[in-house]
Amino acid sequence: MERREVAKLEFPSLMRLALPDDQAQTPGVSFRTRIAGPEKELIDAALCCRLPTDGRLARVVFHEPSVPTGYPDVVAVYPTSRSVAVSPERLNVTAAHIRLLHQIHCLGYTRAVNLSQLVHRRLREVLKMLDVLERAGLIVVRGNAIRLQALERIFVAKRIVAIEAKVRDWRKALQQAAANRWFASHSYVLLPLRRSYRLVLEEATALGVGVLAYRGSRLDVLLKASVQPIPQSFGSWLFNEWVIGHRYTAGGIHGCH
Repeated sequence: MERREVAKLEFPSLMRLALPDDQAQTPGVSFRTRIAGPEKELIDAALCCRLPTDGRLARVVFHEPSVPTGYPDVVAVYPTSRSVAVSPERLNVTAAHIRLLHQIHCLGYTRAVNLSQLVHRRLREVLKMLDVLERAGLIVVRGNAIRLQALERIFVAKRIVAIEAKVRDWRKALQQAAANRWFASHSYVLLPLRRSYRLVLEEATALGVGVLAYRGSRLDVLLKASVQPIPQSFGSWLFNEWVIGHRYTAGGIHGCH
């Protein structure tokens, strides 16, 4: 295979980028239009505070992105602070390719014929998808053997934090937050000031969901979320690729080799 052109992609430590709902520079992402109201105000106010997962890493914020389980209110992705090599062909990777990529990640070493049977696609189609993934630098192909490229070289998300906000129906927020654990390393509900959080905390603990409370001018962590390793699923890879796609098209290139 011919040598690929790659670029060094930088994620500056001070980046605080909120992707707009109608943004067009991140390949593959679609958003639900945000509706003005108390929950939007609650989210926007909370994001002005320090999140429990904030640190030295950049924070890239997605407002109501479309994922297979719905539209999480907020997803904050914290990419690595080091530069990563990215091929221009990586922008050609679609959600279907990412699903196949996660299967390879789960299997370790595999073969095209095995993937074809596993994902119920024709072998010819799988071979074309594998070619795209190889050109993107995401997999290594040696003869019939296929494996994922070293994870630290291609998976830049250090934390993926999902937040569901509700002014009244906190049980619905908990259900949505629990669903977000399929892709997130941390999943939280965000609630306004209440008389009591006892029941909320009991149910959140059972679900592994954290609880944030906005109290007028500050954000309190009432319960830390259970931390899960990522990539947790195909959904984790989606956010990883969206962050890379945005940073690449936004001009975060350090140098070409």
